[in-house]
Amino acid sequence: MTSQLPVGMLFSHVYLSGGPLLRDKETFRRRLGVYCQENFSNGALGDYLRTETGLKIPDGYPQYNFENFFVSEAIGNVLSAITLIWRFCHLDRYAPDSVWKNWHDFVARVLKEENVGYRLDEKCGVHFFVDDSFERNRQSIIPALGHERYTGVLTAFEGAYSALDSESQDTKQAVRLIFESVEILAKLMHPKTERLDKKVIETIRDQAKVSYAGDKTACSVADKMFASFVDWMDGLHFYRHGQGVENHVAPPLDMAIFAISSGTNYLRWFLEIDAIYQPT
Repeated sequence: MTSQLPVGMLFSHVYLSGGPLLRDKETFRRRLGVYCQENFSNGALGDYLRTETGLKIPDGYPQYNFENFFVSEAIGNVLSAITLIWRFCHLDRYAPDSVWKNWHDFVARVLKEENVGYRLDEKCGVHFFVDDSFERNRQSIIPALGHERYTGVLTAFEGAYSALDSESQDTKQAVRLIFESVEILAKLMHPKTERLDKKVIETIRDQAKVSYAGDKTACSVADKMFASFVDWMDGLHFYRHGQGVENHVAPPLDMAIFAISSGTNYLRWFLEIDAIYQPT
C-alpha cells in the first residue's frame, strides 16, 4: 500500500485534505525549528524556503528565526518544509552527505518520539501512516465524541487508530479497540447490556427503524446493514479471543484498516441513534 506513494514530494502537493485533518504538536514543531536554528545559521536556508514557498520567515539572529517559523506556520507548510530542507541539503554538491542524512534521521526520530502520526520516506517526503482517507474517517467522528458521555468510547476509538500510528503497527490491538469502542457505546445506550451481542444489536436496529417509520425501503436496508454488522462483530471475535496457537495471530494490515474504517462508520451511525433517544 505505502510503497506506491510518491517519494520525496511535498506534503501539500500530495495530500489535499486540509488543515483540520492534520495532527499537530507544538513540541514537534519547536524541535524542528531549534535544529534548523542551530545547523543552518548563514541565511541560505531561509532564502531558499522563501523562494520555494513564498512564505514569510520571521527575522532573527543572524537573519531568520526558524523556531518561530515552525511554531507559527500552518502545519501543512511545516510538513512540506521538512522535504524542502532535505532538498536544500543536496544543492551544495560539496557538502558532506552527513548534512542531509542527519536531517532525515533527526526528523524521523522526532516524528517517532512526538507520535504525531506521520512517517518519512527516503527523500524526506512526509506521509500519513496509512493514508488521507483513513485519517479523514478518523477525524470526522471526533467532534461527535466530544461529549463527556462518550469519554470511554473516545479513549478506545483513539487507541484503535493510534495502534497503527507507528512503524510497529499493532493490528490486533487496533481491531480489539475499535470493537471495544462500539461495545462501550452499546452499553451506554442500553445499560443493562453486559456485552455487545446479537440481542443488543437487534434492539439498536429497532430503535433506528423507528425514525424510518413509513419508509419501507429504508427499514429493509437497515435490516441488511445491521445483519452485516453482526457479521463484522462475529468476525472480529477471532482476534479478540485466544486462537489456540503458541504465537497470537494478528490480522493483516489491509484487514485491520477495513475493520477500523467500517467500525468507525457503524460507530457514527450508533451515535446518531443514541442522540435521538438521549434527553436534551
